[in-house]
Amino acid sequence: LWGAVPTVTRPGAASHQRVTSSILVHQGLSELVSRGSSDLVDLSLEVLRAEDKRGKLRSTLFDSARSGFDVESWGSSFFGVIRIAVDLMAIERGSTGKRYHIIKS
Repeated sequence: LWGAVPTVTRPGAASHQRVTSSILVHQGLSELVSRGSSDLVDLSLEVLRAEDKRGKLRSTLFDSARSGFDVESWGSSFFGVIRIAVDLMAIERGSTGKRYHIIKS
């Protein structure tokens, strides 16, 4: 990420699996965070095929890396990523409870 290379990721249950997602959400690039395994492949292909979009993403990542790091804002974004991971686990386990970020049709 600090090299301004567009990265697609999917948050997992463990904290080390949510770091990239958290950083991307914090940088305003939540469109690079997938919501599932099939979405991860589709999203990766979309980024690979869209040269103009990759250029914009690289610029955003580069500007973010140069601007420093806001711990308070990152903490708020990280909380959102944890909610996404909890939603994913609930979906994978077949839970029908409340979801914050994912709509399953």
